[in-house]
Amino acid sequence: MKISQLLFFLALKIVVSVGVQIRGTNLVNANEGSVIEITSGDMWERELAKELPVLVEFMAPWCGSCEMKFPIFEKLADEFEGKVKSYNTSKDYLLDKNDISILPTFQVFKDGKKVLELGEDTYYSDDNLRKLFENAAQLSGS
Repeated sequence: MKISQLLFFLALKIVVSVGVQIRGTNLVNANEGSVIEITSGDMWERELAKELPVLVEFMAPWCGSCEMKFPIFEKLADEFEGKVKSYNTSKDYLLDKNDISILPTFQVFKDGKKVLELGEDTYYSDDNLRKLFENAAQLSGS
């Protein structure tokens, strides 16, 4: 095997292992980007108390639809940063606590209370997700 082939396979292995990590339990790194993963009940309570409206994507690592919607959610979260706080979570107890029966479901919270939802009864178009962000931003007065 030539050295160039060996380097190619080594690089491919690194890319695949990083991709599996990203697509596994953590779709996003809490220290990067504008979407933060909620990983505990304490964090849930703390983040819902924020002044800005909080938009949460309820998802699961095995959910194909969630994976397809995440790049759009992330792009919109970047666009509305400073007007809406964006999070995602796959914690079962948080899905149960919020009566989530279909994934992904997007909910907006203000002052700790759910005020808007894009989920089971709503078509998951990119436009509807954008409208949810716009409506959430209006709640902040921005």
